[in-house]
Amino acid sequence: MSQQSSELNSAADTLNRLLTPRVFSEERRKPVFSTRWHLEAPPASLNSEKIIRTEEEMFHQRKSRTQLFGSMSLATLVLMALLVNSAQSFLSERCTSNSECEEGFCCKLSMSRYSIPTCEAMRTEGELCRKASEMTHNLTLGYPNGDKLELKGVHLVMCPCGEGLHCDDGVCVKR
Repeated sequence: MSQQSSELNSAADTLNRLLTPRVFSEERRKPVFSTRWHLEAPPASLNSEKIIRTEEEMFHQRKSRTQLFGSMSLATLVLMALLVNSAQSFLSERCTSNSECEEGFCCKLSMSRYSIPTCEAMRTEGELCRKASEMTHNLTLGYPNGDKLELKGVHLVMCPCGEGLHCDDGVCVKR
């Protein structure tokens, strides 16, 4: 009988140990949750101010990390857009008229301030287009260093649709 009694006592002790709420862990600086907190009040040794302060600190840390990540993402996107735009102008062949570009390309001037006209591929079937892109323009551009550039027969913003295509409702389609 005493063996059964000691087994019951050890089982009860184990069960009590498992179901007793744990206290705040100072090393980890975060609350440790237990299964019985909803059934009884937290023990007196548990300082609720520490939990509240820790939750507020975690909220503010999470908020500042989110803001930092958001601003870094925005800065990265802006930097990538600038790099792509400048890389395109450096990699493209510069021109002053359509005759300087290869077949299937046109001399295009973007609307950016002090932009340099470059040879760009004509629009292909299914790409966006503008009816106004079919017109050519003769322009004289002035740059901050005093240089002037004479342009003859260049397209503004985008090249027209390629051979055998026309612009219909903003999309290049076959004639």
